[in-house]
Amino acid sequence: MKTNELECEGCPALSLRNQEGQLLKIKKWEKIRAKAIEEVGEINLYLLCESIPANRFFYDLDTDYEKKGLRFNIKEELGLPSDQAVLNYFHRRGIVLADCALCPLFLLDSNADKRHAASHCLKNNTGSILNINPEAFIITIFPAHRGYLKNEFSDIERRKIGEFSYNDLTGLKPTLEKYTK
Repeated sequence: MKTNELECEGCPALSLRNQEGQLLKIKKWEKIRAKAIEEVGEINLYLLCESIPANRFFYDLDTDYEKKGLRFNIKEELGLPSDQAVLNYFHRRGIVLADCALCPLFLLDSNADKRHAASHCLKNNTGSILNINPEAFIITIFPAHRGYLKNEFSDIERRKIGEFSYNDLTGLKPTLEKYTK
């Protein structure tokens, strides 16, 4: 994904992207994600989430997930001792975490705007990550009543093998183990 050529015109989250420091944060974190993807090698499975949070990033071990957040929730569900162990688990099994949107969509007022923004960014910017291996399975993890507009992404729907709530990842571990090596 080329963070210098983001297509954000018409996105409900454009004002979020234009906040001070947001574009630099996006570029920094997407560089970290790109490195993690490169280290994985063959991608077997994607975890597709809504958006990058405001002040932390799944792949950035320097950001705080000590007591809450997706990396914390995944660590708890997988029964792993540390954040590094989560990243190692993903690396070994060929799992990549991708976000629909590059801006922190939880800051938008309505769920409809959040879904439209997630869909807009997925279509115009972040979807290329899912095309690195267009045959890899996809599991979605979204807050309740959120995600992307499913009728616009039949390819994702075809590849999807599971849906989980951001706040309840019960059953994620056996699903990951079933579909990854």
